[in-house]
Amino acid sequence: MHIAKWAFFMKMMKHISNLKRDSQTKPNISLNLSTKLIDIAHLDVDTALHLLNTSLEGLSESQARSYLEKYGLNEIAREKPPKWYIQLLKTFQNPLAILLIFLAIISLVTGDSKAAVIIVIMVIFSVILRFSQEFRSSQAAEKLRELVKTTATVSRKDEPKEFHPMSCRRNRKSRSSF
Repeated sequence: MHIAKWAFFMKMMKHISNLKRDSQTKPNISLNLSTKLIDIAHLDVDTALHLLNTSLEGLSESQARSYLEKYGLNEIAREKPPKWYIQLLKTFQNPLAILLIFLAIISLVTGDSKAAVIIVIMVIFSVILRFSQEFRSSQAAEKLRELVKTTATVSRKDEPKEFHPMSCRRNRKSRSSF
């Protein structure tokens, strides 16, 4: 029974991945997916496996290759970090920096140029310090993400095997690791 649940789960994840990719062109697809998944979850195992075109033993190698060709890799979606210049501009959205810039403008209008220069220097120093800290932390987070290795055990009709998605990406043209 455990294998049936695993096969069912893997098939659901594949459908979710495919529908997420299609959702860019079909905006209501995620709503339909949720209701379909809930409906399928209430069915008995045999009916659910039949609807998902799979079996307790899992997919055959040819089915897996066919799905890979048709739907692509089943990957975790990740956000790309913002470009450095966008991140720099966003540091100016700090309420303190905005307030200080406003005060510098008022100082210039009232004729107190020394105060305006000092305030602008404070803003520049604050923005540079905040940007450098955020930029370094985002780079460290990216390096940590690269260290995380994702593996999955997939059920095949032949035999279960451990699967490394990143190795599949590198060998995508040969399709040998899937």
